[in-house]
Amino acid sequence: MILGTGCDRGGSAPPADDDATLAGDDDATVSDDDSTLSDDDTTNPPGDDDTTNPPGDDDTTNPPGDDDTTNPPGDDDTTNPPGDDDASGDDDETPEAGVTSTPREDGTTPVPPTPATTLVDEDGDGFPAWYQALDRPEMADCDDTDPGVDPSVERLIPEGWFWRGNDEFEDTAPLRQLWLSTYCLDVVPVTNSQFAAFMNARVPDGLGEQTADGLPLFDFDDHDDEIPERIVRDGQGGYAVLEGYENHPVTEVYQWSGDAYCEALGKRLPTEAEWEKGARGDQDTRDYPWGNEEPTCDLANYSDMVLGDNGEVISNDPCVGDTVPVGSYPNASPYGLLDMTGNVAEFVSDFYRSDYYATCPEIDPQGPESGWAVDPMNPDGFEAIVSRGGVWAAMAMPVWGRWAEPLDANSNGVGFRCARDPVPSPQARGASSQATSGNHVPALGPNPVPATVPYSPPMSYSRGLSEESSAH
Repeated sequence: MILGTGCDRGGSAPPADDDATLAGDDDATVSDDDSTLSDDDTTNPPGDDDTTNPPGDDDTTNPPGDDDTTNPPGDDDTTNPPGDDDASGDDDETPEAGVTSTPREDGTTPVPPTPATTLVDEDGDGFPAWYQALDRPEMADCDDTDPGVDPSVERLIPEGWFWRGNDEFEDTAPLRQLWLSTYCLDVVPVTNSQFAAFMNARVPDGLGEQTADGLPLFDFDDHDDEIPERIVRDGQGGYAVLEGYENHPVTEVYQWSGDAYCEALGKRLPTEAEWEKGARGDQDTRDYPWGNEEPTCDLANYSDMVLGDNGEVISNDPCVGDTVPVGSYPNASPYGLLDMTGNVAEFVSDFYRSDYYATCPEIDPQGPESGWAVDPMNPDGFEAIVSRGGVWAAMAMPVWGRWAEPLDANSNGVGFRCARDPVPSPQARGASSQATSGNHVPALGPNPVPATVPYSPPMSYSRGLSEESSAH
């Protein structure tokens, strides 16, 4: 056996090697029990053969490649960051889906994920601010400063294109794509109890049932039909709702009533285009919020009404014969909105013109500057606004259908819901010159009209019926 070079090391020869069979052990500082491995004992602990693993690995407890000095057992220290047991293939800084903070079998604990962007929830209601949930509108909070606003009350409608109109009728043609900026829309129409509370809150200011301009907010003196008003004067200067109708949609109101109510909440009436996108979605040209299936009494509250050429009612077979509480039919639109056809029609902010669809801008149309319509009951024409949606006493209007209403119209079949521009982020609030949603308009690009089931109305399609000529 070769015992060494025999060279001088500080004037003395190296101690004898106790390894019976192997060379390379100088035995100068460490007692070597290696009977089979070559250990030079000058750098590493006893038990290290120095041939396979890095310095500092005693090879007795952990896998090869573990220096046992910094990281937990089971870490080879060569691929992943410190603290990674290398058992799952992840670096334990951002665990794979499903990883929790439960200790692993080897005693180590995965590091909880650190989101790239911390979610904002100013009001603490558990829903993120709308600008962080543009790809999850069903989770978006349209007003993150108010814990009373969440997706069960308002739904975010993200910016983008949608299909508006229908080629079957003059005033709904052409079917075309429009771009709308981000906005929010109430899930259901305003109720009798909400509107009565609004008027009661105005009593101390001397307004009550009138606008600041002296216009009536509610038609308390309507006697042209057998349907009683659901809101009544309480005899003490305030207003009350008939028992059982608290959660029914408010009717016998005017378009300006909707303006006043929504404005008091920091909202507004939706434009006609916003209403239709909320009802139809942005993926297809469906006829109804739920798709193309024809309405039934299980899907909506309407009446199978057949009208004559002059707007007269030939037959009328209602599902219920009255309004029902809002949200009674769970057939939501693609954005989660309820009651978008049936129960009551809804005022929007637009004036009505039959040719507007053909000439309107393709980006955020606000409606024409004035309105005019002619119908069999009003052959000389009238100044007209728009309502949308079906009516409990009339047809279940498709999402693209339009009603032309007189400017001062009200009835027991028309109400409203509110829209809003989303409340800006904390950084943007107070800077009115800054964009609040970062809206931008990409190129439209090729997008053929998707196939859809043709709509065949079961009755004459008539718009602009006065209250005297129909329940609508």
